[in-house]
Amino acid sequence: MEFYRLSLRAPLRYRRIGADPFDIKGPTGPGNSGGGDALFCFALDSSQTLRIDPDPEQYLGPLLAAGLRRNHAGGCPPENQGEDPLELTAGSYYFTQVRKHLGRAACIEGAVELQKEGLWERLKLGSLLYLRRLFEDGSPVTQIFRPLEG
Repeated sequence: MEFYRLSLRAPLRYRRIGADPFDIKGPTGPGNSGGGDALFCFALDSSQTLRIDPDPEQYLGPLLAAGLRRNHAGGCPPENQGEDPLELTAGSYYFTQVRKHLGRAACIEGAVELQKEGLWERLKLGSLLYLRRLFEDGSPVTQIFRPLEG
């Protein structure tokens, strides 16, 4: 995995849904080529967020929100206007991605590696984790974001 600092210039907005982020048959699973773009926001266990060796079993806290949008040209999808959307707000993030659909264990492993590298780089990582699932060039992509503070 490669890790990057990302400056997101505009928010990404999603219509809130109830969904399991690790359901491979869900709106952005490998069996669905409908072009879905889903965002999931998790709290992280506060006892694990500053550890260089977090416990994967305790790392991921509760799912706080889930959202979906359909890929199309232009800004916020029309279905999100006038609602309380889930947002990946504009700002600075530490980020990684892989070009496949990752299951729960692999997502947690990637998030732990992202944290280790971020702490090694002396970054101040926020206590939320965003998991984004989308399709690019017809292939599933899994992205993991941690907000940067300061």
